[in-house]
Amino acid sequence: LIFLALFIYGMAGVYVFGDEIPNHWGDISKALTTLFILLTLENFPNYLEEATLVSPWALPFYLSYIFIIVFTVLNVLIGIVLNAMDEARSDNKKRIDKVKQLEQIIQEVELITADGKVTEEEIKQLREKLLILERLASQKQQE
Repeated sequence: LIFLALFIYGMAGVYVFGDEIPNHWGDISKALTTLFILLTLENFPNYLEEATLVSPWALPFYLSYIFIIVFTVLNVLIGIVLNAMDEARSDNKKRIDKVKQLEQIIQEVELITADGKVTEEEIKQLREKLLILERLASQKQQE
């Protein structure tokens, strides 16, 4: 959609400014290059000043391009960055939760074996904890 809008603006730029400013708007490739440069807002005042000397349509053309294309692209990029940050935060929270579970299991095992004597009930508890540790380890390997 953005590329279609860029192409439309490029064609409009060639039509409106092509004869008067051929170094920026002479053909579609030059127009698209100019629009790409304007996407970064580099030398925007220079391009605008040059075009306003040629056509009264320059100001609406450039301002609509900035508001429609540039801000749309910036919003899309910001959305991508925020989405990536949310995913990283979620992954980090899962890892922290697993570490907390492991620490809790380690403390429970130390409490069970602290007196140096192990009963059958304690052995069952240790086996259950070992199974939990194995499940956590297999989940970690799958990630």
